[in-house]
Amino acid sequence: MVYVLLRRAPIAVVLSGLLLSLAGCGEDEDPLTVRGTVDVTLDGTRTGFEFATDTHIDDDRVAPADGRVAGHCTLSKSADGETSVISVGIVRPTVSAEDTGVRSFVIRVDDPREPARGAVTAELGADTFTATATDAGCTIEVTYLDVDGGAVGLRSECAITSGTKTASSVSELELSGCSQTY
Repeated sequence: MVYVLLRRAPIAVVLSGLLLSLAGCGEDEDPLTVRGTVDVTLDGTRTGFEFATDTHIDDDRVAPADGRVAGHCTLSKSADGETSVISVGIVRPTVSAEDTGVRSFVIRVDDPREPARGAVTAELGADTFTATATDAGCTIEVTYLDVDGGAVGLRSECAITSGTKTASSVSELELSGCSQTY
């Protein structure tokens, strides 16, 4: 259950966050777990998240203030019982005002039957970068979906923009313990 934060930060900050996150593992009965990577490159600098194994992350609606990574995974059903919206996000606390690493990363799929409908958003420092699946250079794919089991796999590759800035974003994530709303 180890994750690596890829960003501009002193190694002591990264290691202290890692130790704090490991201390909180295994507390929930049905925890949200994530495996995979998020890579965002801006001006030649790569940042993101790497979860090499299934890693428990806390709910980002009640994220601890102790430096741990948090997130959410929600599978929403429409009136006809079909999954209509998938929302997955990963967030981490900002270390300092100079911190330009990925602060949050969210993928939203508006209809898993039509993965071209969705969006990717990433916060890098003070800037919010976005792209929709209908933008040229952006693909979002649902690699698997188990609504009853609360699991989803997502892959995205997008050119995300904030004003005149453009970053490249590539992600491949598998999550379990997703909440379901009806």
